[in-house]
Amino acid sequence: MIPSKLINRLLEDERLTLVDVGAAGGLHARWKPAEERLRLIGFEPLDEISDDGAVLSLPWALGSADGSAELKVTKRVSMTSLLDPASDLISRFWDKPEHTKIVERIPVEKRRLDDLAGEHKFDPDFIKIDVQGGEMDVLEGAKRCLGTSILAAEIELSFIERYSGLTKFSDVVTFMEGQGFELFDLWRIKRYRHSNRAGVVNPGTARGLRAGRLAFCDTLFVRRDDELLRCAEASRATAGKLIAISLIYGKADLAARLHDVTRDAFDAELNDGLDRYFKKLSGRQLNPRGLHRALDYFASKV
Repeated sequence: MIPSKLINRLLEDERLTLVDVGAAGGLHARWKPAEERLRLIGFEPLDEISDDGAVLSLPWALGSADGSAELKVTKRVSMTSLLDPASDLISRFWDKPEHTKIVERIPVEKRRLDDLAGEHKFDPDFIKIDVQGGEMDVLEGAKRCLGTSILAAEIELSFIERYSGLTKFSDVVTFMEGQGFELFDLWRIKRYRHSNRAGVVNPGTARGLRAGRLAFCDTLFVRRDDELLRCAEASRATAGKLIAISLIYGKADLAARLHDVTRDAFDAELNDGLDRYFKKLSGRQLNPRGLHRALDYFASKV
């Protein structure tokens, strides 16, 4: 766990403004070290509007334009979306037809993030989007924020059209590149497995490979490298936020590099604390050969 004291010192008197689109599941534990310095803006269309100073909850779905929409609540709640499940595709896979059965339809209102940021006077530093297929619609309504204040983004993206009208992985990556962001990492890769008469689900027949086809994953986008350095060098506040975000997402190498080029912005005590922390991390070296063997073994079991 990253020391919360270090994160608090990095953010100092600043609040890191995190926009969470599709906030029903609550904030991920990775953000816990920064919770004292977070200004969380949560969007969940079934919630009530509230603001306790640290958390602002707004009861709208986000999109590219204002208007009415319909939330399709599915049997597996985590697959609820404003889009209809792509039934023809979904029918090919184990469990998914049952998971995506619509059990309720709820009318909701859509707003643009750019408009709401102005109305409620916040400038997002980070955006997390998990809306089951509507990611591009959210991003289209957030172009101003992407161009001005957002430093990085976590977005769940789909490799296949799981919902009708969904914008797939490659097209969102292209869009984000056009906004000045680079795909930095991806994780939580999920696969859908074809249903079949034999009942074959996930046999380990090839070392390092798994059954199923890629369905979706979580991604991290960060401002393009030259722009990232420019932002970090622009102000002490931005440098602190970027290093904090890098550490929260496990990018200690990037955090250390950013500290190299911005250390003059920090006081001696914080620099010493960061130096000690990075030195401690530098001792955690991995044996590549041992790591590869461990990964092969793990893959064969999973």
